[in-house]
Amino acid sequence: MTWSEITKIPEWGDLSLDEKSQLRALWYDKVFSPEARKEGVTEDEIASQRESQITTFDTGEGPIASFLGAATQGFLGTGTSAMQGVGALTGITALEEAGKSAQAAVESTFPTNPIYGKTNFVGNVIGNIGSFMVPGGLGAKAGVAASEAASVAAKALQAERALGTLTSARAAELALPISEAAKAGAQAASTAAMFASGAGSKAQEADAMGLTGEAKWLTAALGGLTEVASENIPGLRGMKDEFAALSKIPGLSALSDGTTRGLKQVGAGVARNVAEELVAQVGGNVVSQAMAPEGYNAPDLLAGTPQAAAGGAIGGLMMGGLEAFRGKPATTDTLPVPPGKPAPIDAAIGQAVAAEDPGAAAEHAGRTRHRTQRVRRWT
Repeated sequence: MTWSEITKIPEWGDLSLDEKSQLRALWYDKVFSPEARKEGVTEDEIASQRESQITTFDTGEGPIASFLGAATQGFLGTGTSAMQGVGALTGITALEEAGKSAQAAVESTFPTNPIYGKTNFVGNVIGNIGSFMVPGGLGAKAGVAASEAASVAAKALQAERALGTLTSARAAELALPISEAAKAGAQAASTAAMFASGAGSKAQEADAMGLTGEAKWLTAALGGLTEVASENIPGLRGMKDEFAALSKIPGLSALSDGTTRGLKQVGAGVARNVAEELVAQVGGNVVSQAMAPEGYNAPDLLAGTPQAAAGGAIGGLMMGGLEAFRGKPATTDTLPVPPGKPAPIDAAIGQAVAAEDPGAAAEHAGRTRHRTQRVRRWT
């Protein structure tokens, strides 16, 4: 039976990726290898090709289906990894196991085809970007809702706008606490998600190393800290780029800095994002080398850096493009307010944050998070 015939049997779709890999190995050893020997292929050639043949093979999904599967895995994988990270750090084994089960279910329900490696890579990056927009957006909304000052300011904005007495200067004054609350909420939620997901990735690696107890806990904790640290490199603007991209989501204009993005700023943001991803990747490799037990083949210091750089570039381009071309909040230069006329609330919020950080326009561009733990699933 040919491999193509195997992928067309009705039961094929019910198999997990691991089961498909096991079946592929069995087919290679019992069907392909004997036929190859008959045709004069040497044992060394058969052995040298075995690993690549059983890890990169056609599972039957087309390129579009594989791309969508990878994007969904990237989106949902952040959550399943975070569950494992929290479980490993708190000692709640049931939560960690639930995260593993959820991850296996996601990979089984939304399969990818290994022969479309680059397509899967891009899809996973895009899904990853979306996954980190969720906690950031929810955190921003929660920050606003939880802030008493923001609540008072919001009511004042609504009242004065309804009365037609809201000027741009007054709107900027009232909108500032809303912006601060939104940014604080987004920062806290994004950082927590980043830490938990990074910890989950390293907890999985600790299991592969055979680490338990304190060694596993330390590996997971260092993985989470590496992710968070790479987001706070001096000179790379922290979460400000993410805030600007999130501000394009309806209801999150409070995160905007009111500046205009061009290709130059998008390019600068891509470069920053690549730098962050490289730092995260190398940092993760350092953790692996430091915690690996004797005899374990830990990754080299620069292992995975090409994929990390490519993922950073894709993420930066995607978020920078969203930020640059999906409209911009008005600023004092683009929002003339005739006497007695109300200023739009979203525009006023943009003014407030632009006034708070007037130098942002010169260096601002988009980027997002997708970290070392995703590189494993991208490839």
